[in-house]
Amino acid sequence: MRNPIVAHDAIFNLTHYKKAHDEAINVLHSHTKEVINMRRKELEQQNITSLAGSSETGIKNKHAFLDLLLLSEINGTRIEDEHIREEVDTFMFAGHDTTTAGVVYALFCLSKEQSIQEKIFEEQIAILTDLSKDPSYNDLQQMKYLEMVIKESLRLFPPVPI
Repeated sequence: MRNPIVAHDAIFNLTHYKKAHDEAINVLHSHTKEVINMRRKELEQQNITSLAGSSETGIKNKHAFLDLLLLSEINGTRIEDEHIREEVDTFMFAGHDTTTAGVVYALFCLSKEQSIQEKIFEEQIAILTDLSKDPSYNDLQQMKYLEMVIKESLRLFPPVPI
């Protein structure tokens, strides 16, 4: 239940909750600033100055969204660090909520169907023959039944409104 005393900003700003709120926001912002600075240094060390380029196979390289923001100066459009941080906050923290909701609903669906759990387990055993190593991208591509189960749970319980 929500405390009516802190429902309005003018009152909230006078309470001890405001200080705790600001401290939590500062922790989050310092984390995203650290991520931005680390990626900026990596780009500088790799001497990446262009968004263009292709791999050895001739396929055009795709850049992460953060890279596009950081390299925007190349196209003559400078994005302020504060705006970059806001975008990083959005895709880092909003993505966690939707991913968490998707996983929770998938597990909920699985908890209701023992036979489906068994089929997924059998598929995993058949694909992951060497349990001492992590699954490869190729292994993940073979997990067709698991993919169908995940897609069905997302269809039944979408984590974001459609």
